[in-house]
Amino acid sequence: MTSPQPGAAKNDEETLRQLLRDRIAQLESREEDPPKSADEQAAYEAFHVASTAAQALVADREISPEEKLRVLQLMYTDCIANVRDLEYDLGMEEKRLSVAELDYSELGEELRKIEASTEKLKAQSKELSRQNKAKLEESEKKSADERERREEICKKFDEAMKEINSQLNQGENGKGAKDELTDKLESKLEQLQVVYDRRETFYEKTINENTAEEKQHVDKLKQAEKDFEEDEAKLALEKMELGEIRKRTSHLRSETNQLLVQRDEFLRKKKKREDALTRQTADLKRLQQSIADLRKATSKLENESEELKMKSKETIAQVKSCEEELDFWKAKSKSELDKRETLERLCRTLTEERTIMRKEVQAMKQAWRMLENEIEDLRMEINEPQAL
Repeated sequence: MTSPQPGAAKNDEETLRQLLRDRIAQLESREEDPPKSADEQAAYEAFHVASTAAQALVADREISPEEKLRVLQLMYTDCIANVRDLEYDLGMEEKRLSVAELDYSELGEELRKIEASTEKLKAQSKELSRQNKAKLEESEKKSADERERREEICKKFDEAMKEINSQLNQGENGKGAKDELTDKLESKLEQLQVVYDRRETFYEKTINENTAEEKQHVDKLKQAEKDFEEDEAKLALEKMELGEIRKRTSHLRSETNQLLVQRDEFLRKKKKREDALTRQTADLKRLQQSIADLRKATSKLENESEELKMKSKETIAQVKSCEEELDFWKAKSKSELDKRETLERLCRTLTEERTIMRKEVQAMKQAWRMLENEIEDLRMEINEPQAL
């Protein structure tokens, strides 16, 4: 079994921190444009808050790498959920915009129909006015013709009467000629009366017919005027409705323009968010790959940890054996210490006795030297008399 590396777990944790720092730096470096709108500012601030939280999480030494990975996965899951919520809101706005555009197109179609019907009513009104005017002119023309005919007949009758009177006044040629002329004049007058009666009958008939026709035309004209007034009332009502519709259309156009501006803004934001989501998805994939690598490293660390646990168990067994041996040696050492203390006491006793004996020996040596000196003195004393 291979020996465990003491710094393996620490190195893997440092690798995780470095990977997360690199990822945060890479995401921060992609913020090229400063935020312009309130939403972009909020997203920018949220991104920096999340980055700060991630850095604080990475820098926290009291949390295990597995717990850090779990928290980071939760953070990315929340980010993805927020992006999906934004996509849902954008879809709802697009649906509302499409409904508004559909309503606008329907109102435009209705407005076109109303304008077409209004133009048709105007054309009919003009045609009725033209027909009424033509009929009125025709009736006036017929009345003028009849007046001219009557005036012409009256004029001819007056001329005939004048001629008769003049001829009567000139009746100086005799009674027979006068009677003959009177007969001729009466015959001519009767003929004129017949012609006049016929013409009067014809004129009366014509006038009656013209009067009936004029009455019919007048009735038609009144009916046409009534219809025209009704059409004008309807047209005025439709104009009012058209004005309301135009107001509504103008309002809807204004709202549509606003919605189009909002749609363009939403499309721009959507494109930007889709780009950001694409980048985040790519970053998430890379982070998932990093997490997979870290999981492999964690699995490797777990395997090494299992090996270390096995080795630790063996070491614990060896430590227990060593402890037992240590207890044995402690007991033996204690016994040896007791023996040593006994020997030390014995040595101290022997040392003391040796010191005493040394002192006695020195005293004996000193006494011996003194004895030798005395002996020497005695020898000298003995030798002196012999010399003498």
